[in-house]
Amino acid sequence: MPATAPVGGLADEFDAYLISTGLRFATFSRELCAFVVSEGGKVRYSARSAQLCEAKGWIRPGPPLPTDGYSARVRAGERPSGAEDANSDSFLEELARDGELFENALHLGQRDQTLTLLWFDDEQLSAPAPARKQWDEHTDRLRKLDGVLP
Repeated sequence: MPATAPVGGLADEFDAYLISTGLRFATFSRELCAFVVSEGGKVRYSARSAQLCEAKGWIRPGPPLPTDGYSARVRAGERPSGAEDANSDSFLEELARDGELFENALHLGQRDQTLTLLWFDDEQLSAPAPARKQWDEHTDRLRKLDGVLP
């Protein structure tokens, strides 16, 4: 899974804002990922992929960035050096999956905003749920209603 550099590349390519590109990137990603926007060291809002939503990976707005996390260190002045391992409990609540979580961050000092991209290593995750069978109106007809519930 890419770090924040591809999100920045997409924003440049389509002449879009970095934050809105990151939020849309996470929303439409097929991977388990999230894009988190923090202001003043506190989580302001986030976008999660559909798979992360299904895995119940909630990110609550309001709490401060995890003090031991990469995002907090980048906000404090550490130069971003690429992705790092992250503790899934520090950002995600009630996560129903295991796996190795990665974190990458970028701090925008003039606005005191920290942009964080979180994603899971695909190789460490259990297999995704099988895809639902598509409804076919001609072959999957409903049986006649007889008033008796199965």
